[in-house]
Amino acid sequence: MKRTYTYKLKLTAAQEATLTGWLSTCRILYNSLLWDRIRAYEDRQETLTRFTQTAVLTQSRKLFPELRQVPVSVARSAIEQLDLAYKHFFRRCKDKSGKPGFPRFKREDRFNSLGWQCVTHAGFRGLKFFVPGIGLVSVFKDRSYQGSVRTIRIVRLPDGWFLRVALDGVPESPGEETGTAVGLDVGLHSFVALSTGELVEHPQILRQAEYDLRVAQRQCDLTRKRHGTAENKKKGSRRYGKARRQVSLFHQSLARTRRLFLRTLAHRLALRFDLICAEKLNIKGMVRNRHLSKSIADSGWGMFLALLAEESEDHNKNLILVDARNTSQACSGCGVIVAKDLSVRVHKCPDCGLEIDRDVNAALNVLHRGVKEFKAVGVATAGEPGGLQSAGCEPRTTAHKNGAGNGDGRAQPPIFPRPKPSRTRIPQAIATGVLEKG
Repeated sequence: MKRTYTYKLKLTAAQEATLTGWLSTCRILYNSLLWDRIRAYEDRQETLTRFTQTAVLTQSRKLFPELRQVPVSVARSAIEQLDLAYKHFFRRCKDKSGKPGFPRFKREDRFNSLGWQCVTHAGFRGLKFFVPGIGLVSVFKDRSYQGSVRTIRIVRLPDGWFLRVALDGVPESPGEETGTAVGLDVGLHSFVALSTGELVEHPQILRQAEYDLRVAQRQCDLTRKRHGTAENKKKGSRRYGKARRQVSLFHQSLARTRRLFLRTLAHRLALRFDLICAEKLNIKGMVRNRHLSKSIADSGWGMFLALLAEESEDHNKNLILVDARNTSQACSGCGVIVAKDLSVRVHKCPDCGLEIDRDVNAALNVLHRGVKEFKAVGVATAGEPGGLQSAGCEPRTTAHKNGAGNGDGRAQPPIFPRPKPSRTRIPQAIATGVLEKG
């Protein structure tokens, strides 16, 4: 498997100055190469490739001593970064998905990473990491890794420098086989509903922190007045830079809190179930709803599905994405379409009399479709020797009226056992409450 591990660096003043100088040189190189590509196409209708520009870099290193101070692998990573930006631009033009986004010239605060390719000799030397051209760098080694180092990248973030190690050949860590399947339905009322009847409460990471975020963003407002007079703050000043950094740190804290919540939930689901069925969502189309776009973006459904796929692969489990059409409207007991809007939170079927939470009903429909697709590829399912047991699917009409169950009468512990969090505006408090283990 391929995995990327991230470690925080503890740089000396000399090492930080060296990396900052390399960033400045690579940024100038990136902008120059972008200008060459633009002029070549406008003047001669010629498209420069990364191989052509790599040859130009070899000649430029003989003429400019500043380029010789940067390792050649680091300079070539700027070329590959520009080439990747062009590939994404042409892909978006072909797919017609949103704005094409032509590659832009990078200013100083928008070029923050350096890369090394094929660095087989890089790695840990005790508690330090060897980086070519830098030497031994102190890191916060919170975990070791297995596998061969493919690439490394040093990234400058608002709260420091970080090392990202891309690995090949990472061994799997298969979890214990449980023989159960589960259906998931993500939403805004509860983050995810399981076909077992469990509801994972929505953390609302951004909503909980909106007040403090507004206060921090107001400090960046150059036209803001205080006590009737304009504040002494100009764009590019030290005070303006400090205010921008505080906003960046706040957004970074929110992103990390959200990712920690999603990673923990995906990990627990992968350990507990052998087959996980989820909906295939068109998130780009859903965020066009101007009433729900902020809540949908705050949920991070796309990141959750990506992390769930990663955890499933890591623990040798199965993940199936099914069509989300009519999963909330169809009855999981008899299949009749029962129309209801988002304000109706309880599913009541007039035909079979099933009455359960609408999200749990949708999770059951997702489970039925997922098990059907899983069986279609020749894998044994519930009721067959060595097959999977559909969690919460039997019997359909009574399994979820009185809480969680797995179909055989035994109660399952909740996936996130925690009390309802109090209203707070501190993201760290949200993370602590949501991820508390029972």
